[in-house]
Amino acid sequence: MWDGGPMLSTVIELSRGHGETGSEEGLNRLKRFLGKLNGYGIKLMLFVSALAVYSFSNLNHPGWYNHYVYLADAFIHGRLDLRGDVTGYPLFDLDIVHVDGKAYIPFPPVPAVLLIPWVLVSGLNASQEFMTHLIGACNVVLAYSLLKKFGCREDVALALTILFGFGTVHWYAAMIGTTWFYAHVVAVFFTLLSFLNILGKDRPFLAGLLLGAAALSRQLTILSSFFILLRLKKKGEHFFRKAVRFIIGAAIPIGLYMIYNYVRVGAIFDVTYQSLYHLYRPEASKTYGMFDVHWIPSGLYIMLLKGPEYI
Repeated sequence: MWDGGPMLSTVIELSRGHGETGSEEGLNRLKRFLGKLNGYGIKLMLFVSALAVYSFSNLNHPGWYNHYVYLADAFIHGRLDLRGDVTGYPLFDLDIVHVDGKAYIPFPPVPAVLLIPWVLVSGLNASQEFMTHLIGACNVVLAYSLLKKFGCREDVALALTILFGFGTVHWYAAMIGTTWFYAHVVAVFFTLLSFLNILGKDRPFLAGLLLGAAALSRQLTILSSFFILLRLKKKGEHFFRKAVRFIIGAAIPIGLYMIYNYVRVGAIFDVTYQSLYHLYRPEASKTYGMFDVHWIPSGLYIMLLKGPEYI
């Protein structure tokens, strides 16, 4: 971050020479203000650049697989099930679960909640894709902020931020904007915010709330809590008290999610994925349940070792 530079130093010295300086504290405040202004400029540049790249990487904007627009519409109308005849919804009717004559979307609800203001204004024409671009651009700024909290030099922080924004799968997820990738981008958004609230000023309760929101976008992001607890342990002071605050914060959205599931289908842990599993893999479902340990080795291989397949 810019520390004021030679121009500011010259102004300070000239002011001292004429006996017109304020206190040393006032001068330091000015330097800090200019430094922060420069930091905000970098963040604005990163946001605008990322938004432009993500938007222009997907000029067709077909609007496919926009489940969350329809779920937001349901929330607006005080419902948890989808309104109307779902057979007419574009290209995603196979990802809808039917329970007792009602149609539900199996995916966690927080990404839909973020879309509510846009759906209120534009109805079903709200763009889930552009919302993904916006949040993805915010993620680039948050990644930069997180790297600065880690103490990275300016050039290192910028290089790693550019790598994250344009050299990882985050670019593809933020560009494509379909249901699953939108949820990924939202989960990254809340996870980064959670980390920032631990690395800076200790806000374990808020960090827990934010990580809970991430889990209500993509459930397995809750595993990130392990790293937050490690960070709290490393800081040392009042670890147990801070850990309890963090856990309580995370438990609130997770508890709401359980209530959400119970009201929909009568079971707190049934997010309706099991129904889709039986529908798509009827033979496999007879042998192994969806959460059977049988799937752990193949899942770890795919996540950690499997390379790309060229088609």
